[in-house]
Amino acid sequence: MKIIHKILLAVLVVSVVPLTISGFWSLKIADQEILSRTKEIHLKSARNLSIQINKYVSDIVTSIKNGATYLKLFQIPKSAREKALKSLLVQMKPVKAIEIFDRGKLIARAFDPEISKKEVYKNFVKLRRRISQNKREWFSVPDKNSSSYVYGIIVLGKNKHASVILDISAIKKLLANYRVGKEGGAFLYPSPDKELPVSVSIDKDRDYGFFQDRLYIGSYQKIPVTGWFVGVFQPLEEVSRAGWLITYQILFWIGVSLLVAIVLAVFISRGISRPIVKCSEGALEIAKGNLDTKIPVFSRDEIGVLAESFNYMAQELKKSYAVIEKQNEELRRWNEELQLRVEERTRELREAHEQLVRTQKMAAVGTLGAGVAHELNNPLMGIVGFVQLLLMKKKEDDPDYRSLKKIEAQAQRCTRIIQSLLTFTEKETGTIEFRPVNLNEVVDACLALVENQLQSSRIEVKKQLQPDMPEIFGDFARLQEAFVNIISNAKNAMPSGGTLEIKTYFTNGKACVSFRDTGKGIAPEILPRIFEPFFTTKENWEGVGLGLAITHRIVEDHKGRIAVASKVGE
Repeated sequence: MKIIHKILLAVLVVSVVPLTISGFWSLKIADQEILSRTKEIHLKSARNLSIQINKYVSDIVTSIKNGATYLKLFQIPKSAREKALKSLLVQMKPVKAIEIFDRGKLIARAFDPEISKKEVYKNFVKLRRRISQNKREWFSVPDKNSSSYVYGIIVLGKNKHASVILDISAIKKLLANYRVGKEGGAFLYPSPDKELPVSVSIDKDRDYGFFQDRLYIGSYQKIPVTGWFVGVFQPLEEVSRAGWLITYQILFWIGVSLLVAIVLAVFISRGISRPIVKCSEGALEIAKGNLDTKIPVFSRDEIGVLAESFNYMAQELKKSYAVIEKQNEELRRWNEELQLRVEERTRELREAHEQLVRTQKMAAVGTLGAGVAHELNNPLMGIVGFVQLLLMKKKEDDPDYRSLKKIEAQAQRCTRIIQSLLTFTEKETGTIEFRPVNLNEVVDACLALVENQLQSSRIEVKKQLQPDMPEIFGDFARLQEAFVNIISNAKNAMPSGGTLEIKTYFTNGKACVSFRDTGKGIAPEILPRIFEPFFTTKENWEGVGLGLAITHRIVEDHKGRIAVASKVGE
């Protein structure tokens, strides 16, 4: 730290800091006192308004109750009841409509003609369904915008109610003309949790909030008879004006003290700092490599300046190290990028190798299966024919009839297995009809075929089909066969029911279909073999293990790719 800074700091500590602390402490006390007094005034104003409004509405409620008792509205005939109710309405100008209910049934009503066609009266009629639910007085929320009408339900006795329309324009006029200070006012709102004219956060009896980009302070009180709240508010800047005057005075004298301290520090330090500058120049020469330069030492303060010079040399070395570190970071980044590229290429080569091996294996199995299938097909057809001839000569009650039927069924099963093998191994040249196909339509067609099977197996289907899916060139029937094989495989994996999610989407120029089930999953050692012909995990050998192999062939014929990801239990 330089000598001028030390002197300046000492002057500030001795003069300006105590003045600042005492000034701001006084300001805080004054601000708290002003806010406390303002809070008392606001709270008192809110209570007075609450009492006035509560008395205004209570007098109306009491008048209606007394009028109903005095006029015996529940005992007199209906014709006299209507006249008595109209006379009661004339006497109470704020009441614009009144209906009397006995056990929830309307027995009389009267209303001011000027509101008979207004929307307010239509909404008033809708309140009738609340009559039987109210066992105490209830009043609707006042409209904070334009309407001066509110609805109320008054309890006149056991199962006896009166619903009214009240004109609270007098209350709104009272609040509109009410002033707190020069710019403050009052407002009516349903509860502190609802939207207020002043956006506030509740702090017991005092509210703070912004309204039209100005900060306000206020208080609120509940109106017991209605459940509404009346609040008063005043701009915080108006309340804090006296505090700001004190602040300006304190800041002024702090500024004067700071200016005097700076002038005094500069004047004293100039006579001391000149020798230190020479020492600093000598240290800079040493940093440049001129070791013959001598650094004069006058006192302990100048040693500090010398240390700063050596720090400068350290900074120069640090810059050199920063350059080296930057170069090392670039080398590490290039190494990481090269490693990622090698891993990506290795993964692509591994997938290509696995695809090639699988294709060669399927081709070999197909060639072998084609020959075997053709050799076995003719003998089996002969067996089926001879069995059917024997069945024609036997009666159904003959003991040999059942045995011959079993032979026929097993021979037919062998025939179907051979036919599936022929379907898998047959050459596809000229058999696929490529036409524009929408994958969403293929999925819908597959689900229509297996809908009953999925429902009976308690399997829920969730579809997420991209609506703007572009068309591809393919064979609708062959794609349908492939998808049905996958859906059947998923159904077999969920014997106790589950969820099957089917999703279509278009990404990177490729049309994709995804099938996801909640079945028992596939073990890691089995996963690479699921597309092999005649491979199956079914314990009772329900199929021949050609479903996924045929699906793989169909996808390859469409120049596509099929992949699977699974874990046991997922």
